[in-house]
Amino acid sequence: MKIAEKMRFEVLRTKYTSAKNKTDCLCGRWFEEVALYCRKHGDLIPVAFILGFYVNIVVSRFWQQLNSLPWLHRTAFFVGSMIHKRDEQGRVLRRAIMRHLTVAYILTMKDICPPVRKRFPSLQRIRDLGRRSRVDVSIKRKRKGRVFM
Repeated sequence: MKIAEKMRFEVLRTKYTSAKNKTDCLCGRWFEEVALYCRKHGDLIPVAFILGFYVNIVVSRFWQQLNSLPWLHRTAFFVGSMIHKRDEQGRVLRRAIMRHLTVAYILTMKDICPPVRKRFPSLQRIRDLGRRSRVDVSIKRKRKGRVFM
């Protein structure tokens, strides 16, 4: 806040001092009034107080966005605790569920996050990494053209 005020003050001071005739300058008397006003009322609102509100808003918004992201490890723990089979069929089922959730997460993040879009520019790139099956490709083709960003 003080930096912005100082910048405005310097711009006005430069205009005022660069004018040849102080009475002809549009901002001549006005600059002097603004300078007196700033000197008189400069300490009424503490900048740290206002800055505290701003930082609180920024941090709380970041925290809300961070908490709204789906974390796959939480879902993996849940899937592992709900599917109790200890044989090959249970392992394949758990892996299939997590693979589909990972693909859904990649497709969602690809639409809203530029680094993910850069990492996975095409469906073929995701398929080459072994993260997609033919079913996943048909689902993505149905939603083609829906980009959120």
